[in-house]
Amino acid sequence: VKLLHDGSAAAAFFAPLDHAVVITLGTAIGSGYPVARSGLRPVAPDLSIQASDSPTHSLGTV
Repeated sequence: VKLLHDGSAAAAFFAPLDHAVVITLGTAIGSGYPVARSGLRPVAPDLSIQASDSPTHSLGTV
């Protein structure tokens, strides 16, 4: 059994496609990105990921 993050598992299907990203909606909003490849663009030029102060909303290792 191999456990995967749901967004990453969905993104793995689209890995061969250019300009692909997956957004999952459920009890939380998540995202998954295929493995790094040359020619990929950032989600947004000013995207910033910051840790939350809330113990229930942790980003884990980023």
